[in-house]
Amino acid sequence: MSDEPTILEYALVVTTASSCNRPSSELRVKFRLEGNVHCASVPMTVADFAKIVEEEDVVSFLKRQEVPPE
Repeated sequence: MSDEPTILEYALVVTTASSCNRPSSELRVKFRLEGNVHCASVPMTVADFAKIVEEEDVVSFLKRQEVPPE
């Protein structure tokens, strides 16, 4: 098996906290590593996500982050 993660899907999720009505966002990633499927979340603003999409491949960015699975 490869030690390289395979990105299965990703999505930027924006939510509004009910206690303060302030939006928050995170990049949620589902990936396969060593035969197992994992999920991870990275706090990220919508602007940062747009910049990544504009300047580089999202999958390359995710692989560089080395986010531990939840």
